Amino acid sequence: MATKLNAPVILISGGSASSASVQAAATMVTNNGGVPLILTNHLDRVKGKNREGLYAEAIQMLKKADGLMVMGNNGDIDPQEYGQQRGHKTNSELSNKDGTINEEGMARRNLETVMMKVALGAGMPMFGICGGMQRMNVICGGTLHQHIPDDMRDAAHSEHAQQELGIPLFVPVQPVNIKSDTLLGSIAETISTVFTPARTAEGDIHLDVNSMHHQAVGTIGQGLRVAALSEDTLKDGTKLVEAIELDPNGVLGNSPLGGHRFGVFTQWHPEFSDSPLGAKITAQFTSKAMEFARAAGHEHTLEDVQAENRLSALAVVKEPTEQNTVKVGSMTAMILKQRAERLVSAVNGMSA
Repeated sequence: MATKLNAPVILISGGSASSASVQAAATMVTNNGGVPLILTNHLDRVKGKNREGLYAEAIQMLKKADGLMVMGNNGDIDPQEYGQQRGHKTNSELSNKDGTINEEGMARRNLETVMMKVALGAGMPMFGICGGMQRMNVICGGTLHQHIPDDMRDAAHSEHAQQELGIPLFVPVQPVNIKSDTLLGSIAETISTVFTPARTAEGDIHLDVNSMHHQAVGTIGQGLRVAALSEDTLKDGTKLVEAIELDPNGVLGNSPLGGHRFGVFTQWHPEFSDSPLGAKITAQFTSKAMEFARAAGHEHTLEDVQAENRLSALAVVKEPTEQNTVKVGSMTAMILKQRAERLVSAVNGMSA
């Protein structure tokens, strides 16, 4: 007998089912009222399909979910998609280092792009992280900074990839100012205790976040608005964009199911952060996904979600070999070890 779910299903599109990012995002969704449905086998799903088949696959996947979360990517969005030539540091997701086509990267680009467009049309809640934010901006006609250091006024403050400096992923290194008159601002205002946000002179909410990227949003796409900025200044005098969201007063504001669409997109990785902001975004995201499920008449079963998750896992781990098990386990152990060390250090500091 099928087990009917009384919680929203969140489709998480990422590079690998065993990656730390996808696993952390799934945990964040689970801890905040959702059921994760992981999609990482993009090539298996779209290979050999024409444009109509691609859209059919995207629609079929979204029928199994109530919210769409798009994660980051090891490759960069190809600059031809936003009218630019490839820069000297740009690593296109569409090609390998030897110049051959990256079939997996192209399949993911194609399926995620169509899913995000379909989700927008349906009014499905969306949450984009890192590359997911950049893809949303490009879909809406925006551009990207291909390599942040090339466009910064002060080269000493141009490093936004803490993983290359050996800094643990959960450590906040980047100050951001969240605009108080945005959806993200209203979420950040609810943070309490030691993470209580400070205020800038303009009334924006000041927080520190992690930072793991070398590209960033440039020109904002149509229907979107800036939700957060870093304190780093670009050569043109503007600040680097750290978060965007669907503009409730823009062309993408109103949902066909009534009310405003929910769409929040962050450049940082809240799935790794110890700050409660990511959890609060996810809690509101899953709440809106539940509303969407009811309005759309969606009903899901645990067995269907488990079957899809197994398909995505098979694309990464063909067989449960000892080598693969150790690889996944060691990544999880590393993150837990880093968190434990940080906690011990904080406790020692308090007692000193």
